[in-house]
Amino acid sequence: MDETTNKNPKNAGRPLKFANAKELQKKIDKYFDSCFRPLTNTKTNEIIKDVNGNEILAQFKPFTIAGLAYSLGTNRMTLLNYQNREESFEIISRAKERCEAFTEESLFDRDKWNGAKFALLNGYGWEDKTTNKIEGIDEILSKRRKKDADKRGSS
Repeated sequence: MDETTNKNPKNAGRPLKFANAKELQKKIDKYFDSCFRPLTNTKTNEIIKDVNGNEILAQFKPFTIAGLAYSLGTNRMTLLNYQNREESFEIISRAKERCEAFTEESLFDRDKWNGAKFALLNGYGWEDKTTNKIEGIDEILSKRRKKDADKRGSS
């Protein structure tokens, strides 16, 4: 049975956007590739190549889940729902991890860190924690007694 048709009543709803996992992976790879373009010399506008004659690519567009979903012709929530399907779980997970890694690396960019922090907190489940140590009364009294004893001993 073709995966793109839902003849099983339990699978009612829209047909799947991707015929199989291989097609999904191919489209995801195309999205990531689309975020790069060849570097060009700003004076001559010529494409810069390495010693082997290969074009040097530079990333000009960030990796995002929403951007990936849009390029696949779907939305962010539908894409994340595809992760619940056994045949696409690993593929979607790896794509999300690549987007998350890019976002995490952006924390080290002075101009991007705040947006990256927002994306990680709100889109990837990261937490911004402050830990406060609350000492018990016994620890506080013990430290105070030690301090008082030190003062008496040094006078």
